[in-house]
Amino acid sequence: MKILQITDTHLFSPSDDEDDPPMLFGFNTFESLKHVIELVNKHDSAFDLVVLTGDLSEDESAGSYRRLAELLSTLAKPVYYLFGNHDNANMARQVFSEYPLFKHEREVILENWLIVLLNSKIEGKQEGNLAQGELDRLKSVLEKHSEKHALVCLHHNPVNMDPERFDKYILQNAKEFFSVLDSNVSKNVRGVMWGHVHQQYYSQRRDVTLMATPSTCAQFTPNETGIKLDYKPPGYRSLKLHKNGFIETEVRRLVFMPYEPSK
Repeated sequence: MKILQITDTHLFSPSDDEDDPPMLFGFNTFESLKHVIELVNKHDSAFDLVVLTGDLSEDESAGSYRRLAELLSTLAKPVYYLFGNHDNANMARQVFSEYPLFKHEREVILENWLIVLLNSKIEGKQEGNLAQGELDRLKSVLEKHSEKHALVCLHHNPVNMDPERFDKYILQNAKEFFSVLDSNVSKNVRGVMWGHVHQQYYSQRRDVTLMATPSTCAQFTPNETGIKLDYKPPGYRSLKLHKNGFIETEVRRLVFMPYEPSK
């Protein structure tokens, strides 16, 4: 099976003035996403589904979610989504319900793989947390499908991108999350992937692959306190989920900077 992760699109509602669109750190986020979709069509046209891992909108508007749905529907594959700290979940669900390819299910079966989408959004906060109900659901679905390999998806990073940096916007109960992954019912978990950090990350924790993926617009540096722009192009992640549980993954980036990031 092959899936794509697209994250942190930060779209705005269309502007009345086409010559003065809203920008995020110097990026026209909608045009930048269009370039990333062109990259998908060039390199990864044969895949099974897309997972969107949050911060889909920057202004929480119906127009921003509609632009996202219309653009991703051109890929002609199912799109599963979760929300980040910048999203209006109710508004997004309302808009996405109009688009048949956008799926509301948070557990997906692909042959002998299970994909679980977790909600780490805290209303009105930038940091993340997995409610007890989400942790219980994760335990339950992993136990129910114990014969399948599992990939767990969320928005907030459960690990610090730089051990020397204090990240106050990390997943606040990462210890409890990893406690579930370390339990006997979770021996089938093969990978965890997230967005939020606007950067590429790959590591191993025991037998679990940990992955963060670049935003489709501006990138951040992994070794600075606060937000500092990293002058790398936007991108997305491609994952091949092998029958034996191995995850083969690659981050693809544009070969050019579509916009000049703010200084």
